[in-house]
Amino acid sequence: MGEKANLINATLIGKVEWYFTSPDAIIKDERGGDGKLTWKKKAFEDLKSTLARTYTDMPEAARRGIVFEKSVYENAKKEEIKGSPEFISVCRSVQNFSFYEKEGKKLSTKFGDSYIHCKYDAINRERKCVIDIKTTEKYYKGKYMETVQHLLYCYVSGCTQFTYLVAEWDQYPKIKKIHQENFWVEKDLPGSELKESILYKVESCLKALKDLDLWDLYRDKYCLY
Repeated sequence: MGEKANLINATLIGKVEWYFTSPDAIIKDERGGDGKLTWKKKAFEDLKSTLARTYTDMPEAARRGIVFEKSVYENAKKEEIKGSPEFISVCRSVQNFSFYEKEGKKLSTKFGDSYIHCKYDAINRERKCVIDIKTTEKYYKGKYMETVQHLLYCYVSGCTQFTYLVAEWDQYPKIKKIHQENFWVEKDLPGSELKESILYKVESCLKALKDLDLWDLYRDKYCLY
């Protein structure tokens, strides 16, 4: 049996990148701080917990997002959809899509073989389209295009379009507005460039884990599948 590949997903890359970009400032009380903990320190501890597969209680914002997603997928299967115009528009956007499919693909890197794992919110392979639903308290244009998720998902699935459907809360559970961010492989990052971009992101992530002395934890605890 060969050596297990390095497990890679959008969450891991996001947490590594957040560590390097997070400010070395004390977290304010209203953001859950204790007067001592900095964003940088918290980012490092969160990364270690992820690598060790030690999970704490789900943040309220994440819980609300999951509740919203499940409600969308349940109602998208119905002929008659009830709710606000914003909610109905999201449901209709994912009609005829499959939900929560999982898929992976190997990628050779200078740190050995990596296995990129994806779990699609909604995918329509005939249309070559992936849709990911997000919820947020505050939205700004291009917020999700700063992440690596759409790159990984298009590379693994072979889809050429990725859409973030973003529900911005007014006062939960009321939706203020639905935003849409689109990524097209042909227009934004052609095939070979897509792979090169992903390779760079993956190798940067793996190098960072080595530099932060987290490699053994990553390999022993996180790379299980």
